[in-house]
Amino acid sequence: MAACGARRREALRTQSTLVVVLVAVTTITMGMAPLGASQGTEKTQQEPATPALAPTEDRRERNHRLPLDADRPHDGVDRPDRLDDEAPVPRPNPNQRQAQPAQGLAPDDPGCLPHPPIRIVDDAMFQLGPAVGVTNPTAAGTAEDPYVIEGWCITPQAPEIVEQAPFGPVESAGIAIDHTEAHVVIRDNRIDGNAVDNPRVVTQQQVGIDLVDAANVAIANNTITNNDDGVVLDESSGTTIANNTITNNNDWGVYSYRSSGTTITNNTITNNDFDGVFLDESSGATIANNTITNNDWGVDLYRSSGTTITNNTITNNNDDGVDLGASSGVAMRDNEFGSNGVRIGGYEANHYQHSIQPSNTVNGEPLVYVRNQEDVHVEQPAGQVILANTTNATVENVDVSDTSTGLQLGFTDNTTIANNTVTNNNFDGVLLYESSGATIANNTITINDDGVLLYRSSGTTIATNTITNNNDDGVDLYDSSGVEVHQNNIHDNDDFGLEVFAGDTVHAENNWWGAANGPSGGETDACTDANADGDGDAITTDDAEVCFDPWRTSPNPDAGAGG
Repeated sequence: MAACGARRREALRTQSTLVVVLVAVTTITMGMAPLGASQGTEKTQQEPATPALAPTEDRRERNHRLPLDADRPHDGVDRPDRLDDEAPVPRPNPNQRQAQPAQGLAPDDPGCLPHPPIRIVDDAMFQLGPAVGVTNPTAAGTAEDPYVIEGWCITPQAPEIVEQAPFGPVESAGIAIDHTEAHVVIRDNRIDGNAVDNPRVVTQQQVGIDLVDAANVAIANNTITNNDDGVVLDESSGTTIANNTITNNNDWGVYSYRSSGTTITNNTITNNDFDGVFLDESSGATIANNTITNNDWGVDLYRSSGTTITNNTITNNNDDGVDLGASSGVAMRDNEFGSNGVRIGGYEANHYQHSIQPSNTVNGEPLVYVRNQEDVHVEQPAGQVILANTTNATVENVDVSDTSTGLQLGFTDNTTIANNTVTNNNFDGVLLYESSGATIANNTITINDDGVLLYRSSGTTIATNTITNNNDDGVDLYDSSGVEVHQNNIHDNDDFGLEVFAGDTVHAENNWWGAANGPSGGETDACTDANADGDGDAITTDDAEVCFDPWRTSPNPDAGAGG
């Protein structure tokens, strides 16, 4: 995992104090109107009080069941504290031209020459020429005449590094550029195998291309594969990442931490173990015309702003195609999602306020996103449905499958979800966050992660649904109040039929739990003192009370879509 933040920067900037023995390594250290939804009345947005923060969690074990991930290190690594009044990362000058990619050697061309790992730590080092991989050391380092690092095959076979580093790992990169402002083009290189174990290198992270506090770098036409991270940007600005193949890296394809003005375009980003692209507290990025497939998450934003995501093919990622975590001002259009979709997380209403156009498709159907409207009616066609700050909305007769979260509501009032089929989604079938007065009735909700998840929501009725065969819980209630769960068929869910964490008493009488002798789990009914000692789905509570007696002794024939 890339060690970003305070620990990572301290390691890089203190590296000049290390005793470094180099064998064939060059390391020089120097000083909207959505399709499928009827037009409603615009609604005035209200900002609720910020709730308590969700628990911190390791990025590898991301708790999607508390989906809003309010305030946690997104990847499990240490970061410096940031005060609320800290200035944002500065944006690059829009009038300043960036170094543009140009044609050069193909990455697999026989002319690709071997070169040891490259590290440049200030602008003066570019003039050292081929010793640091620069093929034109007499360049001016301007937008019109950038330095070029071109045509190298870089592997980790040669280095021998002896560390005297009390602060932990030192990061190794195929190409590392640190604290520079000169315009640079890194093109037509192959950086392959930096994640291969080398017994002569002690406790290091391997990155294909690593930029720290660098500006005006263009990364073009490279093959970056089999590293820990493909490309890492740390507090860098004005970076262009174009026409690269970034595949089979152990963590991220592209990781951007507190960086601004990044353009990621025309890349193939596939088969990376974590995110294809992860923007962490970054601003003003453009992600366009990429193929992003078969990663864990496709595009993942956390506390990032002003991102434009257009005309990408984002398919077959294991979790979300695009995950908008505590981010704002995202514009999405003309993206093609398949076997994944979009998921919004955050703890404020503005985290749900984005521009997501119906030209985005999920499995060939429009992504229906409605915000700040009243009296909205959503029907087919819809590949996925997201409602934000709506009142009196109805979602009915929709068939949503094989996406991220089927139906997602954030900061909504009085929503009816009826006669829908929501199946085989990567996360929740139906998710409500900070929403009130919802009715979820006569739906078939199967083979999701959680069937129905309520998070800090109130006044919800869940009735006459079929909620079965979900991978975690049938119904999951987190810190919610006034919830009624009646006349549902809830059975064959892998963890619990009903899980309740905090909130007030839940009335869940007259449900079929999959067995005539009732639910299992050993809980005591808060109303009748009956025990959940049957053979049906389990009920579990944590700081909450549930009334589940009486229960149905046979399935409800009227439950489910069309019931």
